[in-house]
Amino acid sequence: MMRKRLQQLFERANRLMGQADHDYAHELFSQCVIADPGNVVYTQTCLANLIQKHGGKKKTSMFSAFKGLGSKGGAKKAALKKNWMGVIKSGLEVLSKNPWDTSTFLSMAEACEGLGLLESQLVYLRAALKFNPEDIHINRLCAAAFRERRDYAGALACWQRVLKAKPDDEEATRTIAQIAAEQTIDKGGYERAESSRDVKKTPRSTAGIQREELTPEQQLLRQIQKQPDDKAAYVELAQLYLKLDQFQPAEEILAVARKKFPDDIDILEKFEEIQLRNLREVAAGAEREADETGSADAKEKLAILQKRLEDKELEHFEHLVERFPTNSNYRFRLGQRYHEVGRTSEAIQQFQQARNDPKYHGLCQLELGKCFQQIKQYKLAADHYANAIREISDQDEKNKKEVLYLAARLALGLKDFEAAETHAHALAALDFGYKDLAALLDKIAQSRQD
Repeated sequence: MMRKRLQQLFERANRLMGQADHDYAHELFSQCVIADPGNVVYTQTCLANLIQKHGGKKKTSMFSAFKGLGSKGGAKKAALKKNWMGVIKSGLEVLSKNPWDTSTFLSMAEACEGLGLLESQLVYLRAALKFNPEDIHINRLCAAAFRERRDYAGALACWQRVLKAKPDDEEATRTIAQIAAEQTIDKGGYERAESSRDVKKTPRSTAGIQREELTPEQQLLRQIQKQPDDKAAYVELAQLYLKLDQFQPAEEILAVARKKFPDDIDILEKFEEIQLRNLREVAAGAEREADETGSADAKEKLAILQKRLEDKELEHFEHLVERFPTNSNYRFRLGQRYHEVGRTSEAIQQFQQARNDPKYHGLCQLELGKCFQQIKQYKLAADHYANAIREISDQDEKNKKEVLYLAARLALGLKDFEAAETHAHALAALDFGYKDLAALLDKIAQSRQD
């Protein structure tokens, strides 16, 4: 529901932008960016609207330097407190008055890094570099970000600008040599050592290396270099990284494959699976941090990551159902995702199709009961719960207990005390300590007396 509303806001803002109503468009774009700061399209379009508003050329008047000072101060205070969403909100206010403020871009990039939104971080860094390409500090930050993403040409260009401004900078000289070596290794498909970032010094000439001396990783990298259309090599290399628990390199090689084979459904499916795996790991880490610190910022970061994971899972199962329309498992799981985000009608459609599979019939009856109860179709909900009770085996304790509990509570609400008592007693026979069952039994007994 939230994603649909944001998309509507974004489309409306785009129309306003086309009509040159840039101020109102910025209000709507800002809402989109604040609600989903990891959406690169929202961020890029928001910045493009501001550049159009101000004529596309950087203004250097003294007056422009004083614009947005209040909001800028707010962004700095938020950054000191690591209130990253506060930084983004204040930053958007500053940029509405001065879209060339590089210090604001850097603050927003830092905020995105703090929130784990690395692609959005790159958007703000690129903007800062575009409007102040000779600034040494900006070039250093951009070089590090580009190198991390293996944009070696971009990283080298940044360090070359640093070296031009400071010819005696030892770090620039040393790092340029390191990046050049990494670039050669990646292009040649040689050694990545034990991890995606550990690179061994390898002789430039490899004429004497025999294929049997190469590691499996090296062999696959070389195969990809020699035959870039060999789809199987990309997939095999990604699987190799997964076996080594190197999830980031696996995602990176599949991202390359996605660009090379944009219409290949197999590649898309594997790419989405590894993206989900990486995102779940990041979200799990954020959840641990939120539990340990209890800070508002950690909780906000967790909420953003959970929403990104929710959206990505939904998109993934939509693709799977589109590809495998007769797969009941995919339809069932897509129905669950729709239900979780409040798209109840779409969830019902998926469960109704999945229930034709005997393996999912009982579970679909349970989920349909929940959906109908949510939209206040209580009679339909009760009927589906009753079907689920008959279909779900006692061996499936988790779902059996849940449907008995839900059916008992619903029957009590409908004043069907006999059914409520029957379901509650059946649940008590399985697990008397389930949730608030004891209190529910007392309430049913009291209601029958009344």
